[in-house]
Amino acid sequence: MSDGKQKSTAGDVTTVEELPWFARAVNHIMTPGSSLTSSVWTLFNCLIAALFGVWFIFFVNFPTNPHVWVFFGLATGLAITTNIFFKEIFAAGHDFDSMQAKKDSDGAAAAQVEDKKSQ
Repeated sequence: MSDGKQKSTAGDVTTVEELPWFARAVNHIMTPGSSLTSSVWTLFNCLIAALFGVWFIFFVNFPTNPHVWVFFGLATGLAITTNIFFKEIFAAGHDFDSMQAKKDSDGAAAAQVEDKKSQ
């Protein structure tokens, strides 16, 4: 470095918010359960809608082809079962945001207990 300043190393980063955007994306993907968010659920449903759009194009062009109907059945089954799965996870509070909030509240509660013990 010509100006005498050095860049901070990865060891200096204390929170995820301080990481570069690409590192945050990789960290989010690599964190177990992190894909169980409402944005991923919405993205999944958008992709399924696009899949049904492709199916509709095939249906208009080849309405009697059995492969088109098998494709429809598989896509419908995928959409229904995955949405049921996501609904159950979110209803039980096992999605990523709920688990993070629970972990944070448990940590705060543990800190309060430690403070009471030390007094």
